[in-house]
Amino acid sequence: MSGVGLSDFGVGMLGVERRNRAVHNRAVHNRAVEGEPEAPGSAFDICVLASVQCLGFILSAVLAYIIYDASLGGDAVPEAEFARIDRPMSTAEIRPETVTPPDTEIRVAKRWSVSPDKSNRLDLSNQPMDELAGDALAVAFEMVEPDTQSVAEPVRPAAPPLTGRPLGRFFSALASLEAGLRTEPITIVHLGDSHVASDSLTRGIRRRLQARFGDAGRGMMVPAGAYKYAIADGVNFKRVGHWSAHNSFRQKRGPYALSGVRLATSARGAKLVLTTQNEPFDWGEVTVVTGPKQGLVKLSAGSKNVEFNARAAAPGSKVVRIDAKGSTLTVTAAGSGATTVLNWSIGRDAPGIRYVNFGLAGATADVTRRWSRQLVANDIAHLKPDLIVWGYGTNEGFNDGLDLKSYGKTVKSFIAYLREQAPGADLLFVGPADSARLPRYAKHLRRSASCRHLTPAEAAGYGKLVSRRSSALRRWHAPPKLAAVRRFLKDLAAEQHAGYWDWSAAMGGDCSINRWASQKLAAGDRVHLTNRGYDRSAGLFVDHLINSFSQSRLLAATQQ
Repeated sequence: MSGVGLSDFGVGMLGVERRNRAVHNRAVHNRAVEGEPEAPGSAFDICVLASVQCLGFILSAVLAYIIYDASLGGDAVPEAEFARIDRPMSTAEIRPETVTPPDTEIRVAKRWSVSPDKSNRLDLSNQPMDELAGDALAVAFEMVEPDTQSVAEPVRPAAPPLTGRPLGRFFSALASLEAGLRTEPITIVHLGDSHVASDSLTRGIRRRLQARFGDAGRGMMVPAGAYKYAIADGVNFKRVGHWSAHNSFRQKRGPYALSGVRLATSARGAKLVLTTQNEPFDWGEVTVVTGPKQGLVKLSAGSKNVEFNARAAAPGSKVVRIDAKGSTLTVTAAGSGATTVLNWSIGRDAPGIRYVNFGLAGATADVTRRWSRQLVANDIAHLKPDLIVWGYGTNEGFNDGLDLKSYGKTVKSFIAYLREQAPGADLLFVGPADSARLPRYAKHLRRSASCRHLTPAEAAGYGKLVSRRSSALRRWHAPPKLAAVRRFLKDLAAEQHAGYWDWSAAMGGDCSINRWASQKLAAGDRVHLTNRGYDRSAGLFVDHLINSFSQSRLLAATQQ
């Protein structure tokens, strides 16, 4: 049927007139054959003829629509998008008031006409109505709500996760990034202790998230040689000349920013060199202290150099940027004063994930009290994080004299400041990993001792049992404050409407650290993990994050 035009079936007024004449001529012929005289006809004959003509017209119209609708096939306008008139209409019949409800704009989406060359349909949508020829037009109407701003409907992303739920804004950003609707990178800042300091846990998290959502570059890092194990995945560090390193966990005197460290030199020509191990970067940055005693700083990448004078009337910090593609970034002290580096960065001009880790071995939440609030605010304003991960807790848990009330006050104070400086960022608290200790007087049993968590009575009288060198504690066990810290962080996450990941539960719960050690996933101290253990933990963390992300999207879709 596709090769037959509607005109083949006598569709349209011309076809109806021909059909009526044919019926009339056959009636005249029959009367002549039967010997009946031709007469103008009675009133009854006229009514019958009129009825036949009317019925023929209706049948022709119905048949025309059926053939026309079938001819459209898969190219027909979807019913979900357009309200369709259920028959071909002539131009005279097209009146908006007959097909549109009140207060709704009507717009002709498609118009087709039967073409004389039997091509089945001819798209006439771009031609004015008064210029169209032909009696039968197939018309599809699009109903459009009144819009004083723009007729075009904006592109809508896939259903975002529910905002208002834990990590809702972060998950919405991930959904936009995954759908290709977000061009800005997503920045995650992970603060913590030794698990974070050497990029141990965060290395595997970064790699997995960048593999899933795109690689926007390494982002902000501690400067070279800031502490003994200052390592960053994907890059190599080198120091040239004399630099003094300062660590806010070990040295109270600042200034310190979000990295918690600084490098300083007054030796002209002293350098810090960063070299990528894989792909080149598109830009580099260095954050330096500004103030009355600061001098010139030179930043180099590729064939470009940028020089900056850090001298200022009041103390502060400044980010110096160089837009140059390269594999090596060099910071040089150019003289006329001191050069003090707080952090440096490299990145790519591409959407994706930037995962920033700042950690100090042995650190607790108390270390944040030594950081300059103004310099931290400068870093946060520059990073614009989408998610802040709180990774302190292990060292607090090993402090048997920990004052939970004072500890809670410190954490809440700094969290409130982060919220103030990064109102658009979500928070995620990490409950400390499962860890265990063996009393000093039982160290000779470290290879053979079993592991069992403390009973409530042992936890309550822990100090006395240790002082008595109780044989009951001659086993691996979690220190009594560790579970309390974990509970505090979980409750705080609920209070802050933040995310929470229980690292200990992910490992397997109490004494899982002993099993991990037997499988060479944990170190002999039952606190730190091996590279394999950190990578497994990173996978568990990302699995938790992605599962929560998927559940959030599912909830959003079902509640729309």
